[in-house]
Amino acid sequence: MSVIYSVSRRSFILSCLSGAFIPSAAATFSNNSFDSNSFEPFTFVFISDCHLTSGLSDSFMLLQESQLFLQEAIKQINLLKPDFVIFGGDQVQGVGADEIHWQLFLDIVQSLDCSWYFVLGEADISGNMPVNKMRTFGRDWKGRGLNNDVPYWSCNPLSGLHLIGLDTSQANSVTGYIDEEQLEWLKQDIGQKTRPVTVVVSHHPILPPITVDSNNSYLLPQASAVRQILEKSDGQVISVSGHTHLSKIQWQNNIWYISSPSLDIYPCAFRLFKVTTQEVQVDTYQVSFPALVKKAKTNMLNSNLANLLSSGKSSDLVRLALGSHTDQNARLSLKESGKIEAHAKVSIIR
Repeated sequence: MSVIYSVSRRSFILSCLSGAFIPSAAATFSNNSFDSNSFEPFTFVFISDCHLTSGLSDSFMLLQESQLFLQEAIKQINLLKPDFVIFGGDQVQGVGADEIHWQLFLDIVQSLDCSWYFVLGEADISGNMPVNKMRTFGRDWKGRGLNNDVPYWSCNPLSGLHLIGLDTSQANSVTGYIDEEQLEWLKQDIGQKTRPVTVVVSHHPILPPITVDSNNSYLLPQASAVRQILEKSDGQVISVSGHTHLSKIQWQNNIWYISSPSLDIYPCAFRLFKVTTQEVQVDTYQVSFPALVKKAKTNMLNSNLANLLSSGKSSDLVRLALGSHTDQNARLSLKESGKIEAHAKVSIIR
């Protein structure tokens, strides 16, 4: 059947894309010469769009269940024993009065058995009074890559791995933004030296998983500029994002671009990545509440978001959120250009 394990927004016009993007060429690419002495296989979890809050009604987002889902995901992640966890933005649906939602988020994630990192999404900093990023979150970035007074960062948590956290967030806007200063910083960071693997994390996708309206009112206008910088890396780059709540894996110019689902929007899932010198294995896990996942699907089917699809079909929205087999659980080659294959077939809460 499908391949997600059963465990553990909105001015845009979608033009549906099915399946994973696979280029016609299949040549071995030459910019990935792994030095086994400088690289150690590793695993990490990417979890995005938790929208943690309290006192807000459900919509297509299960906001009332957001705390339950995050707590359950943390339990599942600890069983998976990753080397680290990355939170991909929209951790909270607004920081809340006296930062109560952000403090609740910190209380929950302290039960993780591994180190964790985060980037910001628009929901983290939006509200009647826009949030000052560094004043609110700066202290919680300490020891997690941040070494300056800006909300983007990089670090080398493991041998052979370079981790970059971009800031694409704008208050009270679903459109992402990266200024020239951050682009210049990224250019210098990428050009410092060759690393076997660089994982780039951003809330807004660097390669859109969907086709949107010409105004790009939901995505990142500077995405092309970011891609041009990343393509100059001498090592393998893996770009991971959230925001769209869609499951999609794409390959372009020697970079894997992976858009991930939301935790409290159908299919209510997060991803596990296993990286070796040969491949990246992507596993998608649902929270283990079948009735609530079905509720999330029903809420999505009944939402007005379906009217924004080019097809006008609610089922297409669900399909894009779920993704194809190879958008869910797949092996992504780091040796053969764009080679991707599904690696498991087990049931999913559909």
